[in-house]
Amino acid sequence: MAEAMRDFKEREQALREQIRLELAEREKQMVQLSQKEEEEFRQRLEVHLRAKIQQEEEERYFTGRGYVRYVNRHNQTEWIPPEEANLRQEMKRQEFWSSMVRGRTFRKHRKQWIVGGVLVLLTLAMIGILVGAFSTQRSARPGTLSVKSDVPGARVWIDGLERNLLTPTASFTLQQGIHCISVAKPGYIATPPAVAVTVIPGRIVTATFAMAGGGRLVPVTVKTNLEGDTPFDLYVDGYRTPLDSTTGKLNLTPGLHLLSAVCQGYRTEPPYRRVMVPAEGGVTVEFRFVADLKTGWLQVPEPAGAGFVYVNGKFTGLQAGQGLLPLPTGTCELQLPGLDFRAVPDRLLTVISLGRTTSASFRVEPAALLTAKVNVVTPGTDGAAVMIDGVWLGRVTPLLEFTLVPGTHFLNLHRDGRWLAENDVPFNVLPGQTVRLSYDRF
Repeated sequence: MAEAMRDFKEREQALREQIRLELAEREKQMVQLSQKEEEEFRQRLEVHLRAKIQQEEEERYFTGRGYVRYVNRHNQTEWIPPEEANLRQEMKRQEFWSSMVRGRTFRKHRKQWIVGGVLVLLTLAMIGILVGAFSTQRSARPGTLSVKSDVPGARVWIDGLERNLLTPTASFTLQQGIHCISVAKPGYIATPPAVAVTVIPGRIVTATFAMAGGGRLVPVTVKTNLEGDTPFDLYVDGYRTPLDSTTGKLNLTPGLHLLSAVCQGYRTEPPYRRVMVPAEGGVTVEFRFVADLKTGWLQVPEPAGAGFVYVNGKFTGLQAGQGLLPLPTGTCELQLPGLDFRAVPDRLLTVISLGRTTSASFRVEPAALLTAKVNVVTPGTDGAAVMIDGVWLGRVTPLLEFTLVPGTHFLNLHRDGRWLAENDVPFNVLPGQTVRLSYDRF
């Protein structure tokens, strides 16, 4: 018996030594991988820094010696003396006026037959105007649209533009034709999401909506494959939310919500779920946790609650300042887009190391003016719920003249249980620009 115990202890000791050696080798590989990633990150930063310094020093060197920057016809930058720059500008002006003179000479020879052609066209145009005026008088007669909802106080949109009236007293005079009508009220879901009506001259057409919700709470059940009482964090609309540990339920208002779950030592499949919570009954959301030790953690502590974090152009479901996000090791690009603020920097490179927590912060600058606009249309499938930068706007397509800050933003649409894309679609808008986004196959 004693000999068997000694043999058992020797085998136990040998096994422990073997495991220690394996752990030491694993730690060595982790350190080497982390050092390699940090070196690659430093090299990339050095490339960016070298390019920036090159540009700044080049400009300082040449401007200090009296040269000016000049962009030639091939869109290449040259540094030349001011006299030469003025000479080139003068040559450009001369070329312009020379082309104008050549054009006038050519037009002089065409003048006679052009005058004759213009007289003929004017005669035809007068005939067309007389005929068109008669037909326009017949077709331009307006009709009346009445918008009703079973819950009063809903805002009304016609063809994507908001009108300054609320249901049930919303009545509009519209030109004949097909128009898209939608309504919205906080805490309610409109059914149907949009109505296409045909306005007939001299008649009244009615668009009717049923509004569900009204502050009521709907039970949402969250299921996972974790065994026992393994804890995990649940996030709703990007914020950590407590879950009843005995029933696995929480109560949410009707509408579109974002749910994500995080558990240390696991990756979540899928990383988040966007769920349309109905006004009646309930809904079940399932997450699958897969053990994964080859990950690191990202923390974006600042600015707390400013917006959703995007990693490598993909939505994460995590709001800034709301816990840790598991990510695979390596270099990643972070973005923090917003509708009414600008994050500085626009993009942030960081390295996720194995088993470590990496912290990355942005600075938020409030937008003085929302100088950019976006139009989102879905021909043939109006009434799709619109999400920009991970935020449900409470609006449906067509969405017209929606103002936001210039820069990069992300879009997704939801209609009849379908999403426009698995990953949010990026789009960029410049100051003073209006971008049109059309999805006819959605």
